[in-house]
Amino acid sequence: CRRRSGDVITADFAVTSPRSFAHVLVRGADGRVEHEETGHPVPGEVWRVTGTLPWSPGVVIELQGADGEVLVAWEAKSGDEAEPWTATEPPAPAEIAGNDELFLTGLHLQQYRHPTRSPLSYWNEAIRRDPLDSRVRIALADLSYRSGAYGIALDHLEKARARVPRRNANPHDAEVYYLRGLVEFRLGNPAAAEEAWAKASWDAVQQAAAGLELARLYARSGRTGRALEDLGALDRVAAPDRRRTILRVVLLRSAGRLAESRTALDEALAEDPLSATLRFLSDGTLPSDGRAIKDLGVELAQAGEVDAALEVLERAAGAPPTGAGNAAPLAHYLRAQLLDRAGRGKEAEAARESAGACDQRWAFPAGLDDHDALVSALAARQDDTGAAGLLGMLLYDVGRRTEALALWERAVELGNQDPILHRNAGLASYNVAHDDDAAVRHYEEALRLDPKDSRLLFERDQLAQRLGEPAENRLERFESRLSDVVERDDLVVEYAELLVSAGRAGEALELLEARVFQPWEGGEGRVLGAWDRARDALGLPVQDPPASLGEARTAFVPPVARHGSGETDYFATSLPELLLFSRE
Repeated sequence: CRRRSGDVITADFAVTSPRSFAHVLVRGADGRVEHEETGHPVPGEVWRVTGTLPWSPGVVIELQGADGEVLVAWEAKSGDEAEPWTATEPPAPAEIAGNDELFLTGLHLQQYRHPTRSPLSYWNEAIRRDPLDSRVRIALADLSYRSGAYGIALDHLEKARARVPRRNANPHDAEVYYLRGLVEFRLGNPAAAEEAWAKASWDAVQQAAAGLELARLYARSGRTGRALEDLGALDRVAAPDRRRTILRVVLLRSAGRLAESRTALDEALAEDPLSATLRFLSDGTLPSDGRAIKDLGVELAQAGEVDAALEVLERAAGAPPTGAGNAAPLAHYLRAQLLDRAGRGKEAEAARESAGACDQRWAFPAGLDDHDALVSALAARQDDTGAAGLLGMLLYDVGRRTEALALWERAVELGNQDPILHRNAGLASYNVAHDDDAAVRHYEEALRLDPKDSRLLFERDQLAQRLGEPAENRLERFESRLSDVVERDDLVVEYAELLVSAGRAGEALELLEARVFQPWEGGEGRVLGAWDRARDALGLPVQDPPASLGEARTAFVPPVARHGSGETDYFATSLPELLLFSRE
């Protein structure tokens, strides 16, 4: 909707399905209908309605279906003529005067996952000034906990606890106790976790989360009555939570209260019919995707349904890979961990053997459950190169990159010949260890093991550019594998650029114009730039590009990602050159 000249208002409507006899009402600020119109909008066409009435806050325009149902409504608001608030770059940590601003700046960077700035520099400066700053220590503990560094998280929490209850035994914010419970549980200390969560439950903000964890702990330890009692208390004070319902259904079944369990399950399904866990508890239905089946198994284990979790994880391990990934190896490792905890050591070892025999391609470890299962696998068998490779992936993703490289190097030394393992080790050798020779060696070995993987060829060329390899060497590598080069748009662009540099602009132009390119994130302007350079080298004038290039000339100049000094712009978000090879 918009105001045109004078008191003329136009409203444009686009529908997602045909709407015969749709009705538009335009009401003035006093609620009276000033204009109405009936039409038959269809998808793909814009229905424009124009009305005349005094413009003021409170003017309402709504679109109704033939049955009178309001499909969409818009109300004019009073505008503020002042300039809107705009974000600014925070000062460097040393330039910030107080710990409060240091804490909040780090919190902002963490919350919005800033692509080039870390909260650690701000939080480390804060604890340098005040080692017991509880807000910063808790934030650091949370960050460490989420990366699986439980010992470091516990150390931060101990320092926070040295101050939080100093003046108040029951602090206003009990996050330190809730988080301590999570850490202690992951460290295998259920009694300490129970004590911490019980303390956290005094705080209304932490009550629901801590209460759920307590109820799960009681369920896993066989204290069914206590768990059900706590769930009932939580229902009276906390917002509804599907996880509580799942736990209640499981506990009622184990207590033999089948009718109550069925009623609770049916009520929950009516509210959330798409919940995979509720559907499984109702009739045994499993998701179609292996990773979703794996997640279901983990949730059942959290509710104390170990036997059902083992069965579901076995089904996940047998599911074929899909576009979402390959669940098999991680499902086996999760089964092994559950079997170990149940005292079924031989079955656990068999599950680990099955994990090692799996194809690990497209297995994407993520989260603390995967982390703990992989750590458990390596504790049981240090020569498990599959677990080492997968754990390295998870640790690299959460920022524990030195540890990840050590795991990958160890797996390589033990004889693992997975090309992706070598690729990962090559990437970390450049980024983390700054070892150029090792990076090249690993990438060359990855290409030897999987010579048809065009992504490996692209990354090897990116590495070559970082290392300043001669253009003729890069060109020779491409021309020895042209059938792989043409599989990727980004490789074709790199090849065309090399052709132009080698004085073969005609070949480059022919290559680019014979291909239909698809735009890709981070590749904005790459195809057009290569096309322009090829034409310029041939003495051809500037002209609009053909549609086959997948992009047109922009009407504005995009902001630069790097300043003239080489420093990355704070507001830059699309930095493709930092996605792979970016040294720490």
